[in-house]
Amino acid sequence: MQVTLDRLDAALPGGPVLALVSGPDARRGARVAARVAVACAAGVPLASIRVGHCEGRAPEVDLPAGSEPFRVSVSHRGAFAAAVAVPARIRVGVDLELEGAVPPESARHFLDRQEQAEGRPDRDLTCLWALKEAAWKALLLDAATPFHALRLRFDGRAALCGLEIPSRGRAYRAHAVERQPFAGVVLAVVVATPGGA
Repeated sequence: MQVTLDRLDAALPGGPVLALVSGPDARRGARVAARVAVACAAGVPLASIRVGHCEGRAPEVDLPAGSEPFRVSVSHRGAFAAAVAVPARIRVGVDLELEGAVPPESARHFLDRQEQAEGRPDRDLTCLWALKEAAWKALLLDAATPFHALRLRFDGRAALCGLEIPSRGRAYRAHAVERQPFAGVVLAVVVATPGGA
């Protein structure tokens, strides 16, 4: 199992720490990535961290008494896993997808026309799926909120700048990091803060 750490753009709220893992067991890799990302972000020993699995929800992070609370988002695909850790006051989500995994006919199921026009000039549809999945995780949405209820907002350069849930009257500023951390794999990290784009 190979682990790589990266402090994402310092301009992002919360100074997110990304841990990437490659190896034969992606689920185990996701647990390792979560612990490593939290240890680095929180500045505590790896052995003192417990990350609990919660089906359909963000993992729960237990840190030593007196530590600032942290939140972690995880994703795994194939032989790869990723986790991003931030202070608990920040909203973060991560998604890994195999490049080209989302066919064009699927767009109508998770993007509205405006999202497709604003966010797609030179992006593969899988990148938009990964952004939406990461945003959905950042906002701690559950199965009761379908993907199409969450709207991505892009600026004039097609960079993610906001998230909306129109049916609930909620809006968030958003920042994204998009990368290809492994051959054939797309990564999206979304950090969201309250307020409109």
